[in-house]
Amino acid sequence: LKLSILLQKQPASQQSPMANRAARSHRKTWRACRLRAAIGLCLCLCLCLGLARHGRLRLSRLTVAAFSHVGSHERSVQWGLMKQNFGTRWEGETRWFAPAFPDSVKPVSEPMTSIYQLEFPNASPSVGTWRGWSVMKPGDTRVVELSEDSVLERTPGSSTFQFPGVGGRCSLRTDGETWGAEVNFFHGSRRSGLVLYYKNYSVANIMSMAFRAAPISHDDNATFVDTPSVTVVDQSDPIDAKSRTPSAKPCRRVSHCLQCSSLDRNHKISMLDRNEDIDWDDTEHGQYFIAELPDNILLRVPTMLTGDATLSFGCDFRAIGGPLRSVSIEFSESKCVQWCCHEQCLDQNP
Repeated sequence: LKLSILLQKQPASQQSPMANRAARSHRKTWRACRLRAAIGLCLCLCLCLGLARHGRLRLSRLTVAAFSHVGSHERSVQWGLMKQNFGTRWEGETRWFAPAFPDSVKPVSEPMTSIYQLEFPNASPSVGTWRGWSVMKPGDTRVVELSEDSVLERTPGSSTFQFPGVGGRCSLRTDGETWGAEVNFFHGSRRSGLVLYYKNYSVANIMSMAFRAAPISHDDNATFVDTPSVTVVDQSDPIDAKSRTPSAKPCRRVSHCLQCSSLDRNHKISMLDRNEDIDWDDTEHGQYFIAELPDNILLRVPTMLTGDATLSFGCDFRAIGGPLRSVSIEFSESKCVQWCCHEQCLDQNP
């Protein structure tokens, strides 16, 4: 390199023929070396970029796999329970109510015949479709695509929760101007539930849901019924707007909890066991709003929603030989921390 530089600096007239031949030979060698160096540099650069890209992809896969692995089992369990709870055609009535504090509600709409249908084709076990007729007003139609991958986070800021015989979803934080929850209870052919909204941290609107199961498919879920009309007019278990019928018989109490902890943008869910009773008659000096809705639905929620709150919903199936089943949604520092399902049944055996 030094020789090449020195030769290049000398005028051509001062260079001997031998020096000129040496310079030309050296320049050829130098150009060849530079070419090989350039090729080698390009190869090294491509190799480094390829390794870096491969490393990022592997890291991404490991990261996604790690997050998916954390909740993959429970996500699958939640999807299976959703299909088990909801997977049929539901025909019945919905009705809107407003709170009449401290312990009652008043209807603000007439009962509306509604049909909700959750289709889970056997040929595609990880996807489904929710169809609704007369959902918000008579004659409207709504369709929502469902999948196992999105079973928990179907809508931003909310999460689905499923137990055997209970399913719903709720907002994950209580510090917004609006908070909402949907809770459904299942027993036999019944689906009984409600939708609750808070506005400005106060109970605003409540929609009751009283449904009965109807056939959804005639070919083992290859195709599905597609009609906005009621298909089963005379249900064997007709919808009853009467209040619950308490039983004096002793009950076996069973509780299961799903714990929700923030993990990036996912929610880790794990099973816990806890025994707890809900006093459906104690308003705690006006701090709780208590009401009963059609189909023996029970409601006990804070009058004013705060950062640390417990909201309880229940359905009394004891009049038809089922349990008194309830679910509590718990918040700490405005964030949802867990859902707990409680069941009191007439079977006295452990």
